[in-house]
Amino acid sequence: RGFSLRVRERVYENRFGIAYAPINKNTCFPRPPVGWMTWYAVQFDASEETVLENARFQKEKLAPYGANAIWVDWEWYHQDFSGTHRPGVDVFHPDPQRYPNGLKPVADAIKALGMIPALWIGATNDPNRNAFLEENPDALLVQKRGWCGQYFIDPTHPKVISEYIPRVFGNIRDMGYEALKWDCLPITFERVDANHDKLYDPTMPTDAAMRALVKAARQAVGKDFYMLSCSGGTLRDILFAGDIFDAARIGGDIFRWSEFIAQGVNRMLALYPFHNTLLYADPDNVVIRSKYNTFDQAVSRVSLVSILGLPFTLGDNLPELDEERLNLIRHAIPVLDIHPMDIRENLGDGRQLIVNLAIATPAEDWNVVDVLNLMESENRVHISLAKDLHLEASNGERYLLFDFWNREYLGETGEGFDLTLPACASRVIAVRRKTGIPQILSTTRHISQGALELSEVNWNPERRVLSGVADVVAGDDYAIYVYAPDGLRPFFEGNDSSVFNVQRADRQETLDFGVQCPHGSVWKVPLSSEAGGRIPWSIAFTPCHPI
Repeated sequence: RGFSLRVRERVYENRFGIAYAPINKNTCFPRPPVGWMTWYAVQFDASEETVLENARFQKEKLAPYGANAIWVDWEWYHQDFSGTHRPGVDVFHPDPQRYPNGLKPVADAIKALGMIPALWIGATNDPNRNAFLEENPDALLVQKRGWCGQYFIDPTHPKVISEYIPRVFGNIRDMGYEALKWDCLPITFERVDANHDKLYDPTMPTDAAMRALVKAARQAVGKDFYMLSCSGGTLRDILFAGDIFDAARIGGDIFRWSEFIAQGVNRMLALYPFHNTLLYADPDNVVIRSKYNTFDQAVSRVSLVSILGLPFTLGDNLPELDEERLNLIRHAIPVLDIHPMDIRENLGDGRQLIVNLAIATPAEDWNVVDVLNLMESENRVHISLAKDLHLEASNGERYLLFDFWNREYLGETGEGFDLTLPACASRVIAVRRKTGIPQILSTTRHISQGALELSEVNWNPERRVLSGVADVVAGDDYAIYVYAPDGLRPFFEGNDSSVFNVQRADRQETLDFGVQCPHGSVWKVPLSSEAGGRIPWSIAFTPCHPI
């Protein structure tokens, strides 16, 4: 009967009062960044030495998998939470004891390693009265000590816009940094609101004055520079300049598991619609060391951040992480340019979180489901194919299930499946429609289980060959898991090395293939390369009689 369509422009701004512009993908991070940050890893022990030690470690152990940034956080001109420092250390001058050569050589060294240097800045306040405030004492709004400093600038002072902000942010770019984290914005809002009558221009609303600062900073660094707003306290803090920033931190500091739930999961549930549309929603650091996490909790943290496509900031001293936890990072990065179909905290009861990532490729469509137990006790969760994953389950369709982290085939289902999760644990399950021909079940490279590295996947029915190309990390213990339907098995006899030592992955017993053939079997196809890169692969199958 026809229909009508109406397009309304500037809905965020006109209806909700939110300044909006489509996310800028033309910075150094066209997809969410992955990389190490000083604060959560070493805190006030940060220095040129620790930064470069972790940068070199990241280059060797994690950069091949997708780590691409190093963040120098606030310790470069803060010694503690007192808001003070020795004379001469300020927004323009790093602590000489920690950075004796200055910050530019640090940026140069990071770039020489092939990664992007990023710097923390608290541009609206300072622990010491810097040169600009000495020259322009009337640009000081108030001296009141806080964790981040004591001298707060007047955002309405004309020289703050025309001179100070260009000097601060131009200096960051001149030192070679390509990304920044602008902190102290919520506390600055508080100071400006409380001292509004003392402003150079008290007729200017606080939000307008702060937006003017951000616009001036953006002009100083350019459109290609990545600007992260370190906010998270209120919608006002996050959205007052969401159209100018490229990313915004959406919560408070995250160390302990309780903080991960309160400041990470709960904040993400409230603010995820802005992610990868207006800006990147930054969930704060992914801290996985044993001091703050069981292994299950570490798995849950890396899984959720990766499958949601969020910035992935590494918050541990990398050389001190054990190999098992480093592997969690390796197989959760890079962060893909994604936005899951569903994120649901079932019934709002705080028991579990289910994330449904629907993946579409030229070869096939499948779902990756992250089920997170929010409780600190065991939890049994039922996943409905129709209700939770929107998959057709009424016409005899069957789906194959594979547990990514445990490398385990879970069988097939037509309606749904149950998971028993230990306290704070999660399971990441690939759900693929059973096709009746040999097909991919999973891969070990990335949590997306094939979306990152597989291409040109094809089944040739005449030759009975499943083939494709895998983009493999040099030296990685990579494997593809393949499902063979009833009546087919991999063909070993007479094949060359292209078979790649295919191994049975779903059962331990040895089969006599002269007289036996497995019902619906799973096979592991190891595919490693010392050089890495795009590796063609193929698996031949032969008919057989089911057992």
